[in-house]
Formats: sequence, C-alpha cells, structure tokens
Amino acid sequence: MLADNERKRLTASGILHGTLPRTQVSDKFMRRLALIGVTICMLAAVFFFLHITGRFGFLRRTPEWNVMVNGVTIDGEVLEGRDFVVVTRRDKGKEHSYLLFSEGDTDQMVRVIDCRKWIAPRLPILIETRTYPDCQVRSHDNANTFRMSLTAKDGTPQFLTTNGDVISIGKR
Repeated sequence: MLADNERKRLTASGILHGTLPRTQVSDKFMRRLALIGVTICMLAAVFFFLHITGRFGFLRRTPEWNVMVNGVTIDGEVLEGRDFVVVTRRDKGKEHSYLLFSEGDTDQMVRVIDCRKWIAPRLPILIETRTYPDCQVRSHDNANTFRMSLTAKDGTPQFLTTNGDVISIGKR
C-alpha cells in the first residue's frame, strides 16, 4: 500500500488517476500549428477542386498489364488516366511512349499517337494536365501528327508502330 504522503503527491500530479501532468504550451506554438493545419486544408481543397473540374488528373501505373512487342513480353508499363492511356516500352535501345485515347463519342474509335522524344518516367503516379504528358499537346496542335489505329487480336489491344513493330498490351 502507498503511504499517505506518496498517495497525495501522486494524486496531485494526476499519475494515480491515469492522466499525465499538465504542460505549458506557448501561444506561438499553437499559432504555428494552426497555420500549418489551415495551409494543409487549403491546399487539399485547391487540389480537390482542380481534380474535380478536370484541370488535372492522375495517371497511375497498372501493374496487372504487360507490354508485348511482336508477341514477346518486354520491360514496359501502362499508365492509365481518366481520358487516355500511356504505353511505354523500355527494352534497351528502343525506349518509347505512346498515347492511346478515344476519338469521338464511343470507345470504339481509339487512336494511338507517337510521343516522339518524350518517354514516361518510371513513377507509380504522374500528374496529367492540359500540357502534360508532352505528346498530348502536340497531338492537338498539329493536324499532321501521325496517328495509328488500335486494333484487337484475340481480345488483346495492339497497334503497329512506324518502324513495323506490333505492340500489344494484355493482362498478366
């Protein structure tokens, strides 16, 4: 059992009842904490608004898809967004990205655009804006942009590149 003096000291400090002793928090600390909290909330609101209005979106890597060139699985990835898909092949010496998007009212008219020098970075998420990815801008500005048609063979989407390779994407 605790002595009376020990019990009074522990009760006064709050330890006996399971609470911590009070500590002083400065007004300066609380103002900084409140400013940080308000800033985070404002940034989240701005990002949410811009995303909902379609001014930017996210392209996310889809690991369940693999890239095949001429029937052989190669190192590559598929980034899927709200309006389009970016297919990137990463086989040594032939790194290249292609933009796949729907043209028209239905999903039946899918076109492929060569992204030329732009190659999608190896990140799990990319931000999509009006001017990024870079091949998206060139496709709308230039009427002479080479567009390839997407076809399906045995349920696998595929397209023919300018150098004659057949690139297809399929589930793993």
